[in-house]
Amino acid sequence: MRIAVEGLALLRCWFSGNDAEVAARLDGIRSTLADLDRDDDSTLHCAGVDVREVNAADGYGLWAASYDEAENPLVVFEEPVMRSLVGPGPWGDVLDACTGTGRHLRWLAAEAKSATGLDQSADMVALARHKIPGAAFFVADLCSNHDGDLPDASFDLIVCSLALTHFVDVDKPIATLARLVRPGGRIVLTDFHPVATILDGQAFFAHENGQTPFVRNHPHLVSDYLRSFRTHGLVVDDCVEPVLGEGDGPMRGGVLHYVAPQATRAAYLGLPFVLGWSLRRPTR
Repeated sequence: MRIAVEGLALLRCWFSGNDAEVAARLDGIRSTLADLDRDDDSTLHCAGVDVREVNAADGYGLWAASYDEAENPLVVFEEPVMRSLVGPGPWGDVLDACTGTGRHLRWLAAEAKSATGLDQSADMVALARHKIPGAAFFVADLCSNHDGDLPDASFDLIVCSLALTHFVDVDKPIATLARLVRPGGRIVLTDFHPVATILDGQAFFAHENGQTPFVRNHPHLVSDYLRSFRTHGLVVDDCVEPVLGEGDGPMRGGVLHYVAPQATRAAYLGLPFVLGWSLRRPTR
């Protein structure tokens, strides 16, 4: 892991940085290789993390108990993006698709005519129900038929946060969201930016068994979203791509910051980390 981060940092400064930056990254690579050559357990523990992939349903079930307890740098970075794109209420009938523990639905419900949450993890939904007792909840995959519980054109505002990246095909969930929103209604999406995903950004979380599972993020290009929006009759009102600044995301915590803080800063500072969309279904 250290080698990978040092290499990315070197790649970013090789032509555009100064000689001191390039020398620092080369020194970091040499130092990491020396640590590995020593075969010293005190340094090898920084070289990698024991991880295993789990699917989204199982992963978020495992994650539910600790999801709201440990600060997630991505969530902290994403939340103001979502709030800014949604804008001021009231919002009418609101759906939080892939609601998780209801962190967005909680503040949306305060100014909504009705609030509904949908998520495939029963464990996550149980926590959301406790937070927002007045909301309706459904345990189902976003792309299922929902057995008639969610008819077409049911909502004035739909939000979906950091979830579409878990779908192999982004068109399928977007088709569902487009079906559920009313004419004149809005859809606000945030997601892990494809640049970050391509650099192997995954949804890691610590589990009580000592392992570090992850749910896979699939990179969806901006053109993938635009093509799907056009196919399903959605108009783009806004698109934002906030970049990592000092103190954001991996720069202030997480495994990468711990094992190689200077290289992490050089590798990730200024890269887009979240992709946000504000969409509208035209009235005709």
